[in-house]
Amino acid sequence: MLSEAFLQRLDALQLAMRAPARGGAGGLRRSRALGSSVEFSDFREYAPGDDLRRVDWNAYARFDRLFLKLFMEEQETTVHILLDCSPSLGMLTINALTAADRIVIPVQAQYLSAKGVEQLLGTVARVKRNINHKLKIDGVLLTMVDSRTNNSKEIASLLRSTYGPKIKVFDTEIPRSVRAAEISAEGKSIFEHDPGGKVAAAYHALTKEVLHLEEQRQKHKSDLLR
Repeated sequence: MLSEAFLQRLDALQLAMRAPARGGAGGLRRSRALGSSVEFSDFREYAPGDDLRRVDWNAYARFDRLFLKLFMEEQETTVHILLDCSPSLGMLTINALTAADRIVIPVQAQYLSAKGVEQLLGTVARVKRNINHKLKIDGVLLTMVDSRTNNSKEIASLLRSTYGPKIKVFDTEIPRSVRAAEISAEGKSIFEHDPGGKVAAAYHALTKEVLHLEEQRQKHKSDLLR
């Protein structure tokens, strides 16, 4: 679990915005969000621990099941927090899946890594069913791809053909690179260590792909509410 010292360091952090958010009540103020609105968004099934004040009792009378009413959030500043998990399926990974809204599954273009995807998907399904109902998979990311070897190409092709129809497999592939392997010892990100390299370029492309996915998701939500 997280140490007390680490949690204290997190408490000391503050969100610094490049520009002040425009508040609905007039005036400019630095704020992460404006709060919850009264505009209805969606229903979801009740889970133990949910606020009973948000239960739709009319729906309960009709269907004999508990549903929660969800409302739109007025939000001008979106903060994305990335949780980098170990390859194991221990409690730290379960905790991360419990806290997350969406996940990206990195898979090395190797046989054993590809075999482990099915087990991970089973764990994600159990967490979604029993703990975190809002958990979604954004996609599978192929990493350490060596385009010079037939084995790497075959594994990448197999992953796309097996999971592509059910789960998005990102178009971007992170290539294998000696420069990328050096960053752990250097204690730097790939953008500091080798900003002009092929791995940094691949992560830039992945970022654009993820942002495009988020834009499509928000557009779809807006269309549903019209």
